[in-house]
Amino acid sequence: MITSRTWSAHRSRIFLGIPIDKDLSRNSYRWKIMVRVARIWEFRSSDQSTLFSLEFIVVDQQKSVMEGVIPGNRVDQFKDQLKEGSVYTIDKFDLFDPKKAYRSVDGPFRIGFTMRTLLAEVVAPPENFPMIAHNALPFSVLTNRINSKIVLSDVVGLVTKVTGVMPPSGKATSQKRLVYITDGSDHGIVTLWGEQADLFDADALVEATAQEPIIVLFVGMTVGQYSGLLTFKSTSVTRWYVNAPIPEIAAVHERSKHLPYCIQLHNGGQGQTEPIVSSIAEISTFEPNDIMGECYKISVKITEFLSEDGWFYISCAACWKKLTLEDGVYVCPNCCATVPLPRYCRFLYSCSFYFIRYILFILFS
Repeated sequence: MITSRTWSAHRSRIFLGIPIDKDLSRNSYRWKIMVRVARIWEFRSSDQSTLFSLEFIVVDQQKSVMEGVIPGNRVDQFKDQLKEGSVYTIDKFDLFDPKKAYRSVDGPFRIGFTMRTLLAEVVAPPENFPMIAHNALPFSVLTNRINSKIVLSDVVGLVTKVTGVMPPSGKATSQKRLVYITDGSDHGIVTLWGEQADLFDADALVEATAQEPIIVLFVGMTVGQYSGLLTFKSTSVTRWYVNAPIPEIAAVHERSKHLPYCIQLHNGGQGQTEPIVSSIAEISTFEPNDIMGECYKISVKITEFLSEDGWFYISCAACWKKLTLEDGVYVCPNCCATVPLPRYCRFLYSCSFYFIRYILFILFS
């Protein structure tokens, strides 16, 4: 059962806490700080064979956040001492420059461990020491970060709909899950990739939403835009916290009181056998991400056939992929079939019988 005191998370990055703009500078190296290690992750090569560094985010009693790094040659010295969620005093550390891209914290420095760094766990930390390191921003502010790769973003939203785990499509190589959120007025779509799609327990959230609204803090996201909606895509450092006791979640709860909070579980078009009867007027109100993979049946009147705008290609008769010509024989790169079939594309305009709404249809073969 998910309650207001419960939050779930998984692999990701985090934010730290020391008022670095006030207390930390390169004018002195005599600091000793008390912080909670909120998140830890490994930074590895693309093939996962080389560990470059162990990275983390800490938060202090003032809820300030800061990123930290243990260089690869020092990981063995500290990896068994550093535990996610524990509070430590850290002494004799250095200050490193921030990363050039995909920073988890927008700050001027990172904590850098050296061979002389001293780490001591605080067994009985002060009461009310923050558990979560984040910098959740309103949707209106996050629009300024669209397509920016400098700083990762944190966002809070009421969950309204969740898809099942969907297999890779198009050029994507990873499975995904879509989570639809709102801050009470604006809407956004969170895409969780790969393992994160499996770790997000949609069934438990749907069950819990019968008792209370589900408001989630997502951290470590990139921000984009699609069809007028803000989109948030997970990274290797993304985590989420469900109904965590933070002011930002309380604020969204207050702003969204007028909205229904039962989560819809959407299958993303998987397992659908019969087309959905609809109309042009209805479909024109849908967001593309919302109906991707669905099949619809619409009654229309053809008003124009654009015969000169079509094209065709030689396709596989089995899977419709484009064939390549090898030694005079067409071969499918997908299923290795060799039966060529021209596949044509034509365009036509249609309108519905009951509404003066027009739509462009793309017809194959």
